[in-house]
Amino acid sequence: MEVNVEIAGIRQPFAGDGGSYFAPSTMPMIHVVLRGVFLPFCLLLSLSVLSQDYTVDTVQDGTDANPGDGVCASAAGVCTFRAALQEAAVAGAPQVIARPAGTNNWTLGQLDLDEGQITVNGDGARTTIVDAAGNSRFFEISGGSTVLTLADFELRNGLDANDPGGA
Repeated sequence: MEVNVEIAGIRQPFAGDGGSYFAPSTMPMIHVVLRGVFLPFCLLLSLSVLSQDYTVDTVQDGTDANPGDGVCASAAGVCTFRAALQEAAVAGAPQVIARPAGTNNWTLGQLDLDEGQITVNGDGARTTIVDAAGNSRFFEISGGSTVLTLADFELRNGLDANDPGGA
């Protein structure tokens, strides 16, 4: 693939009367050629930016069987939303969690997060739901280095009897 870029707006002297005009045919050109190895390398770099570290594959709630091993798996062998959060919190690097559409039952109560840089991407606020059924709030976030970014999903029916709000 070749990409040609013209640098527009450079005045070229007019031969003869000392005036100037735009002469597209005499403008300098920057000629960029993307060759075989360069383009696949760029695509490889972009794929790592788009990847998910953990993908939730069940709507059930469950803790991670072994937090810190880098594998999102409950005792039942599935990646729950809670297990993904637990793994991401202790990963030591920013992590991204994919939450597919569906209603996740949040039955085990509040999850304490005191470390981690976690981004959770849902599949749409009306189709991706985490429901605490009025039994507890979702998170207690503490620690100065904890960053939790939530996008495109709904936290529903969280409750904290001691404090207004339920997330």
